[in-house]
Parts: sequence; structure tokens; C-alpha cells
Amino acid sequence: MEALISEMTMILEQLPNNTKVGLTSFSSGGYRNNKEWGESANGLVRLGDAGKRESAIQFVNTLDDEQVTRWGGTDPWNAIQKAFDDTETDTMYLMSDGRPNKDRNGGGWSSRDHQPTANYYAGENDDRKFDGSDRALIVNTTSLGLESPWLEKLSELTQGYYNQIDMESLQEGQEEIS
Repeated sequence: MEALISEMTMILEQLPNNTKVGLTSFSSGGYRNNKEWGESANGLVRLGDAGKRESAIQFVNTLDDEQVTRWGGTDPWNAIQKAFDDTETDTMYLMSDGRPNKDRNGGGWSSRDHQPTANYYAGENDDRKFDGSDRALIVNTTSLGLESPWLEKLSELTQGYYNQIDMESLQEGQEEIS
């Protein structure tokens, strides 16, 4: 979680002031880590507006406030769908330190779900429009500590970038922080 917080903080610090963001932390429903940044609960927020960047970074830094046992699993589906449904959104950064616990329909997750899941979300770009113009959602993904073929496929199909940070690099980074 520390690596995820570090990566998100770095991204938020580097985005231009005119960038609009929405932040959602996903885990299994009912767990403390399944929450949304209050500022963006009703839509995207411009980072350059007074106090918004600092508030976004503060939200990200709360993601490890609870004990690990209260974090829940990896259930990204509502957060991903929300980004596709908000047609103002043109780019999504999806970071995960785990594999989904369930598939989109609530069944068990397996390697057979990788391509169909990526295809489903890439298909959400078909006829996606904002203010009357085509607007595909570019999905950039980062997998922290594990290989994630479905995230890689999703990024590829949406013209985004996939980044994998291996466990060894994460551990080295944590040692440098300590």
C-alpha cells in the first residue's frame, strides 16, 4: 500500500493545474479502504483550484490508515465503470497491488477472465461521446508487486500504458524510506 500511495502522490504532484481528477479507492465492499475522495463524489475536480491538489494528496495518504485486516480484497469493477460512465473523463490511472477477488459478474477470477474483461472495458469506448464528440477513455495501469495480464491487455486495448513494478523494486523502495 505504501508503494501505491507513493506512486499516486507522485502522479498528483506532477499533473498540470488544469487537470480534473476523481479519486476512488477500491476494495471489497464494506471495508475501510473502499472509499471515494469526497471532493470528487459529484464529479471531476480541477487540481489547480484552491486546496484541491493538497486535498487529493491528503486523501491518498489516508489509504493505509486502517489495519491491513480492514482493507478488504480487490474489487475494482464499480470504480472502473464509474470512470467509463463519466464521459468528461478522458484518462484513467488504475493502480492495483492485487488480483481481483471476483470477476465482473461475481464469479471466481481466473486467467480465463483476462482477455474477456479487457475486451469488455475496451468495448465501453464504442460510441463514447462528450459534448457530441467521440471521447475514448485511455486507461493507464500500474501493477504493484505482481504481473497483471488483464491490466496489460486493458491498457493496450485503450491506447494506454502498462507499468509493472516488481516486488523486489517495491521492497528496495521501502528499505530506502525506512
